[in-house]
Amino acid sequence: MGDEGVEDRGPGGNDFPSGYVASECEACGKRFKLRKWREGIKCPKCKDGKLAPLLADGGAVDYCVADRSEGYARADIRFAQWAKWAELITPRQYDQAFAAQNRIVKKKENPPPIHEFMVEEGWISEKQALGLLEFMCRERPDEDDRQFARAVVEAGEAGSGEVEKVSKLQEKIAQKANETPPLCQLMFEKRILSESAVVSLLRMLRKKGQGPLYSVAESTGKPPRIKTRKHGTRKAARENIQTIKRVAFVAILFLLAAGVWYWQGRETPYMFIALCESCGETNRMAWESSFPLECPDCGEAAAYNARVCEEGHVFPGRPYHSISCPECGSTTTRSPEEEDLQTLEEGNAEP
Repeated sequence: MGDEGVEDRGPGGNDFPSGYVASECEACGKRFKLRKWREGIKCPKCKDGKLAPLLADGGAVDYCVADRSEGYARADIRFAQWAKWAELITPRQYDQAFAAQNRIVKKKENPPPIHEFMVEEGWISEKQALGLLEFMCRERPDEDDRQFARAVVEAGEAGSGEVEKVSKLQEKIAQKANETPPLCQLMFEKRILSESAVVSLLRMLRKKGQGPLYSVAESTGKPPRIKTRKHGTRKAARENIQTIKRVAFVAILFLLAAGVWYWQGRETPYMFIALCESCGETNRMAWESSFPLECPDCGEAAAYNARVCEEGHVFPGRPYHSISCPECGSTTTRSPEEEDLQTLEEGNAEP
């Protein structure tokens, strides 16, 4: 799928303003991004069908036309990351959403955009999903990016040269993309900042009423809690001290009950089979949001989720990436089972 789409050099239609437009071929079903709309545009893929306009939720054209045929589309990952960073979903729900997409991909069917699954599951509302998509469509670089850049340098997480390099990349993306990722997301994707560092800086800025995370809260209708000190608040607290005490007592009882409920009903971590690239050993490990993991056998940070291809080759994969077998090139892969690991151990044991 071309990222640039088809450029209409004729007059624009009355129903569609100039700019990027999402479209779909009526014959082959492929989706494209157009610079302008014109009735009767032929499909650049099959050459037979005509392109019909699509309604892009929240105006997110790149997100609408993203190729999801192999799962883990970059547009979906970026949306899900913001949903997780904004605490609209949990890390476990993040993994569950992509696992659901992959099950559809394995059936040779086109999975829906990741936000539709989250809305269907009731994790986020349609209003929150549209608000987050609108946030992704903002013109960038913007003031949020500049605030984050200053925070990165002041915190010593990266040098000004690294920030400037990613800023230039962001400007380059903005010239051809409908949805330009925020600076913080690009710095995470380029491995300049860890996810924990990005989230820490975003939350620090949010407390000041600044930065991308604060903008996400405004877009999704989930305003952040910012502590302010006002004379009227202090006066009301003094006048209603007994009421505050009663409310506090009820709140404590609620927290205790919630703690008991959490302790009794907490979820066990998702376990998976990991293969170490360093020593070649396999182990069952708890899933984490960042890879590689530390191998319990050799101690090296070289453990990835194991995959097995249709030819039976077991190899270390990469989460959230298209996976192919390094030995035979097969793209049909799955998580290994015990018999696959026994075959691997027998192969390693041969002289």
